[in-house]
Amino acid sequence: MAEGFTIEKRDNYIYVRIEAEQASAEFSRRFFGAIAQACQEHNCYNILGESFATKPMSTTEAFEHAEIFREVGITPRHRLAWVTHAKPVADQARFVEMVLKNRGLVTGFLFDTMDEACDWLLGQHQPVDQ
Repeated sequence: MAEGFTIEKRDNYIYVRIEAEQASAEFSRRFFGAIAQACQEHNCYNILGESFATKPMSTTEAFEHAEIFREVGITPRHRLAWVTHAKPVADQARFVEMVLKNRGLVTGFLFDTMDEACDWLLGQHQPVDQ
């Protein structure tokens, strides 16, 4: 699987699709930077993302996401609803979510399905932290 991402403006959110065999901190830096830029260009800070990465990155790289968010300008203003489809990657994404929330860097949640993610992002529902 080739490493890549697409970002598109939809009604009132930015949709992101990530594809990679194994993501890396550098790949995350590129796509989160592009997300931050798209949000600014469209004055839209609701982000619906889904990842199709199949293998988790290293724990050290996962921990770097706090620095990555600071570098690219992702702030609590950005509302992220994210679904990671591969179980091992989803487990690691929960670790990243915890790191970002503990540092007050994100307003967002990981979800099991796109329906749940859309409901929260567009319906203003607050899920119970898992």
